[in-house]
Amino acid sequence: MTDPYPNLLIEHIGDITVVTLKPGDFFDQQMIAIVKRELLDMVKAEQPAKLILSFKNIQRFSSAFIGILVGLKEHLRFHHPEAEMKLSDLRPAHREVFRLVDPNQSLFKLYDGVAIAFRAFQAGAV
Repeated sequence: MTDPYPNLLIEHIGDITVVTLKPGDFFDQQMIAIVKRELLDMVKAEQPAKLILSFKNIQRFSSAFIGILVGLKEHLRFHHPEAEMKLSDLRPAHREVFRLVDPNQSLFKLYDGVAIAFRAFQAGAV
């Protein structure tokens, strides 16, 4: 059987879905389009209420990829109004980009690791 999401590693831990982006060039428009499709298909199929997106394998990404994440969050919330998405394992330079784009973390909550994001979900942190 073919993997429908070859660029994503998906784990389910209770009611939390953890998606780890596999290594890739997130500056490449073709790669971004493929991962966008996989992320949207996964969200449509699984409708996670709690999603952690791990960047641990990502060296760099473009501003277009941030736009994809914004669209993913909107899509997630449209289909599941209480849904939340947290980002983890961002490199310091990545965190700085998100701090510039979203200084109050009102759009994306950033966590140092999946375990910390997981505990935030368990504690009810939005």
